[in-house]
Amino acid sequence: MKKEYHYGFKVHIICDVKTELPIGYNVLAANSDEKKAMIELLENLPSRITSRMEHLMPDRGYDSTEMIRAAKAAGIIPIVDIRNCRKDGEATKQYKDTDIVYDFKGNVYMVDDKGEQRRMHYEGYDRQKQFFMVIRIALWYTDDRLGLPL
Repeated sequence: MKKEYHYGFKVHIICDVKTELPIGYNVLAANSDEKKAMIELLENLPSRITSRMEHLMPDRGYDSTEMIRAAKAAGIIPIVDIRNCRKDGEATKQYKDTDIVYDFKGNVYMVDDKGEQRRMHYEGYDRQKQFFMVIRIALWYTDDRLGLPL
């Protein structure tokens, strides 16, 4: 039997969306942690570059509380597609002290008396009752990992 070894590398690149030119990059082993690589990249960027950066939009592989905090510390608003990695195993979270719950995909549900979830959606204006209700949940106020400033 013959053993073969293949070595791989990952390139982490931060690009300017207007010019499509790289601002910073690093090359690491393929088994390296993406989140730590992004934190290292952000910490090593010169302040003249980070001061002009408004947003950081990495893919969900970079989603971590530490990376979010590193970006915010540099004055950058991170917008990361989040992973549902709650340690409590819950699929939804309750919104304040209401019977409304939400998930990380942005779905909002009303929980009835039987404990069943009914997805909330806009059904239009009720002319007979002259009433409509809009509920907006600012998820970034409830979870720091969602990327918007507090």
